[in-house]
Amino acid sequence: MNTLLIVLSVFVLIDALLIIGSILLQEDKSGGGLGIIGGSSQSFFGSNSGSMLSKITTVLVTIFILLIVVMGVISSSFTKGSSISAQDIENENIAQKYAVKNRVLTELPGKITESDFQKNILDKISDEADKTFIGEVYTKAQQNKYYELNEKAVKNKDAKIRALTILNGIGYSLEAAPVEVNSVLTNDDTDAADTTND
Repeated sequence: MNTLLIVLSVFVLIDALLIIGSILLQEDKSGGGLGIIGGSSQSFFGSNSGSMLSKITTVLVTIFILLIVVMGVISSSFTKGSSISAQDIENENIAQKYAVKNRVLTELPGKITESDFQKNILDKISDEADKTFIGEVYTKAQQNKYYELNEKAVKNKDAKIRALTILNGIGYSLEAAPVEVNSVLTNDDTDAADTTND
């Protein structure tokens, strides 16, 4: 495609030069003959040279216009979908802003820092029963720097869903990837896991 556009551009350039030449060779309407060759162009091209040169100029201009249209069509189809408009960039920025605002947890975080747990979770939960439940789901680690997920508290699916609903309800989200927990097991799997631990 690129080679075709280059070839067409060369033809357009040649055609433009021929148009300039044919216009300069034409006789002035007042009969002065101010063309590129001195004197009357009739002696060089014959007696009908004025009408012949105007016909040539018309044909050259028509070819010029057709070449430009063909180049435009080829160029637009060649670059279709490869250019990024300002509107596309703006739409992407808006989508990213909403994605950050509407980020939803699908897994419970394995660890949460103490300050994050207090400030971004407990302080935002208004229902005391929910606060108590989240306090059972996450227990303070021995180092007292973070809270860890209590896997036994969310071993059934309903408890996990309740915890996720509470955290998503207050708009809590993490940038880090969640830690895998056994809370995704079904009730039958947790019963089997409990019997193997005994």
